[in-house]
Formats: sequence, structure tokens, C-alpha cells
Amino acid sequence: MVRAFKLSNLEADYPYDVPPGGKPLEQIDGIVYAEGLAFLLESKDTNSEDIAVIAKLKMQLDRRPPTVFGMVFLTGNLTMPALELTSLSPPHRILIWQQQDIEAAMMAKDFHSALQHKYRKLCRYGLIDGSSHWRDLEVFK
Repeated sequence: MVRAFKLSNLEADYPYDVPPGGKPLEQIDGIVYAEGLAFLLESKDTNSEDIAVIAKLKMQLDRRPPTVFGMVFLTGNLTMPALELTSLSPPHRILIWQQQDIEAAMMAKDFHSALQHKYRKLCRYGLIDGSSHWRDLEVFK
């Protein structure tokens, strides 16, 4: 995923351990810098993910400044309980990228615009992108 953001002309770093060079306390899948914000990456290649992936990323975000957000990339989907818990657990600092989101950004060859779009929806509506209600707020043409 890091390479996709780099190809979209965003600054990004590949996976790393925290602390660097010591016994790892955290493993970060990557970080992307855009719009004056930083986004930690977490990637999962499974059919279905439960709340653990969100809980892990939330704990990582809690140890960082409030301007650091997270992005979860899934080849499958979050379970419905995980999606509902995530939607109801403010502050919302995690953007969820499901397979269709990733494929659309790849087809457009533009992860930067997709990130901007997801972040603006989060700011505008206060709902995570995977929320069962966010699509009802938009008028599709």
C-alpha cells in the first residue's frame, strides 16, 4: 500500500518497528503524509476481520498526537459487529479501505484523491467510510 501512495506523489515510509533498532513494541505497516496530517497504515489480507484490527490501530493512535490518523486496508470486510463498534467509538481517526475502495483508487491511479475524499467525508459527516449510514447522506448522480 505504501508504494501506491508514493506513486500518487505522497510522502510515505515503508513498514518499521517502534522503537527502531530495539526490541519491537509495535510494528507499523507504513505511514503516509498528506494535507498536513500523518496516517498510520494497517493492512489485512483475510476474508473477514473482527474488532481486533481496529482496537490495535486505535491503541497505536492513542500514543501519538491527535493529528495522526489511521487507515485500515482490507481485502475482505469488517464483521458487522466490528463495523458497528467502530462507527460508535469516537473519536473517529480511522479510515477504512475495503477491496472496492482499493480497486477504484488503483484503476484511477490516484490514491491521493481517494484519501482526500475519504478524509473529507469523515470530517463532514463524522462517520467512518464503512458505516452502514454514510452512503445515505450523499446524493449520487
